[in-house]
Amino acid sequence: MENADGNTEAFLVQRSGSPRLSSVEFRDFCIDAVAFTLGPESFTNGKTGIRCASDNNSFKVVGMGFVFLERVLVNNGADAFDVTGNFIGAAVASSSLGRHRLRRSPTT
Repeated sequence: MENADGNTEAFLVQRSGSPRLSSVEFRDFCIDAVAFTLGPESFTNGKTGIRCASDNNSFKVVGMGFVFLERVLVNNGADAFDVTGNFIGAAVASSSLGRHRLRRSPTT
């Protein structure tokens, strides 16, 4: 993922004015930011997979792959938000509890 527009997200969902967006869905593809820029243990690169920046009725993300993203999904305004059956690898998650590195569970 390389942005030439100066923004940090691969996909920006945004609409101003009326009517607001009714339904937004991302399904069955991968967003790969290639690598973290400051080294494999830094987990920072400023890249976001999908940012929902305006009000909408429903936002759905299904069967997606997200790799090497500092923020996978940012939701600012969806009334209903469904995230199902996605793969998140080598990512940092932001939450109200702070930043947490997502770890893969050990294989047996």
